[in-house]
Amino acid sequence: MRASSRSSTKGRRGLTRDAIVQRALEIGDEEGLEAVSVRRVASDLGVTPMALYRHVRDKNDLYNAMLDEVIAGVDLTAGIKPTMPWQQQVRRGLQNAVELLTARPVTLPLQIAYQGPLTPSIARSLEASLGILLQAGFSPRNAVALARMLPVLLAGLLLLYREGPGGSIGPEECDRLRRQAELQLLDLPADEFPMMRRHARLIGETIFPDTDRWLRQAIDLIVDGLETTLNRQTKRAVADRG
Repeated sequence: MRASSRSSTKGRRGLTRDAIVQRALEIGDEEGLEAVSVRRVASDLGVTPMALYRHVRDKNDLYNAMLDEVIAGVDLTAGIKPTMPWQQQVRRGLQNAVELLTARPVTLPLQIAYQGPLTPSIARSLEASLGILLQAGFSPRNAVALARMLPVLLAGLLLLYREGPGGSIGPEECDRLRRQAELQLLDLPADEFPMMRRHARLIGETIFPDTDRWLRQAIDLIVDGLETTLNRQTKRAVADRG
């Protein structure tokens, strides 16, 4: 039985912001974030949309509260110890972020749609990232830029490859599609696309990737890039002092 069949009086009497957010999260997980609206949540809770507006300002406020609720229940510093090398701390933090963004279907779309303030729950991960990067020796400017950039980069990768063409198909179908992509690349004119033809198999694997392996490789590349950035920053600082 749908929640909207409940008595509107009963729904209104027990209505809270938390109940609204929980129902919105359930809808988002089951039907996608696009199905979440003030009107839909109100209907499911057996109240009028105006009753919800006493607890949430608008749809954006609802989205913000949903993401804050999801993040509040996750420790993005889990497994990170101060004694670890900073590279290992960054890698563990990125893995935690991947686990957060993929734990429930609605989280990644919420992360992308978020337009709200840095609430304590959301700011906590930024605080942890800044601590790791500053302790590693990154300048404040670089540390802030990287701490803000890395979650966006991860979300983009996940949007493309976790939710993309290979996200909901089986291994055999994925292998077939990779081979199909490889053959299409081999059909390109050899004089115009020699590199793509030479590496057609590898490119096909990136179009329909093994997402977990792809993400591990992406995290390795990110950490390697951070090491290069830090080394370049250190050399520049030494040259400036000299």
